[in-house]
Amino acid sequence: MTKKVVVTGHTRGVGQSVYQRFKDLDGFDTFGMSRTNGYDIDKDFDKVVADATGAWLFVNNAYSGSQQLKLFHALKTRVNMMVVMGSISRFHTDLIPTQYARDKQELAEACGLESTRPNGIHVLHLDISFIEETPVDANSLTSFTSDHTISRKDIVDSIIFWTQHPSIRQIEFRCKLTPYLKQQLLRANPNLDPATLEIL
Repeated sequence: MTKKVVVTGHTRGVGQSVYQRFKDLDGFDTFGMSRTNGYDIDKDFDKVVADATGAWLFVNNAYSGSQQLKLFHALKTRVNMMVVMGSISRFHTDLIPTQYARDKQELAEACGLESTRPNGIHVLHLDISFIEETPVDANSLTSFTSDHTISRKDIVDSIIFWTQHPSIRQIEFRCKLTPYLKQQLLRANPNLDPATLEIL
């Protein structure tokens, strides 16, 4: 019997890598959801929820404001297991004062609470750092990368491992505060005191 796996944001980046890995494995019926195939997590929210319901694994990857959190709450009683793509930015909302970082912080808190519920589903929350070959919007102050990145393969491998060991509830990927990253943080947050970075 095949297991249904649903991945949001499956056409690029980490979502694409996760989607492709499960497609290549035997025993899984893998379905991708993105704007390109009529599953926009903003405009088609109810459709996303309806068609993801009953999944053995739901990979909550696509980010669009608070929609990722809304999907988490809508599906936490309708799927068997869930992987939630978070961000290490949630630890540093003082250094990265963006709505994105705040959204990821709230998402992580929700995952933590679900993990403690007696009847809660298995949830893996990933604190993802800078990913290799991620495009950067040069016109955005808050869009930047680092010279120390993680591979998509490492992220996908951690998800595959977790599906066999679901007692793990959180994985944090390493981030190094290199001189280059310090420059990027100061560019993104001009009011940041450089001395703050020296004590990290």
